[in-house]
Amino acid sequence: MVVDLDGHPGVLAVVDAASFLSDGVVAPQTDWPGVGSALAARVIDHSEHNRQVKLRVE
Repeated sequence: MVVDLDGHPGVLAVVDAASFLSDGVVAPQTDWPGVGSALAARVIDHSEHNRQVKLRVE
């Protein structure tokens, strides 16, 4: 899932699918946040050269 980061235009932020694991199985997409939903996450990795961050939902 790709998300926008408020205050950081041009940064590509990708939510790690592991955030949505339930008993080792990725939750169905219907259980993921909808378009426009706010979510809280932390940065788990970044690539400065292409302005990408990887997020994990808490």
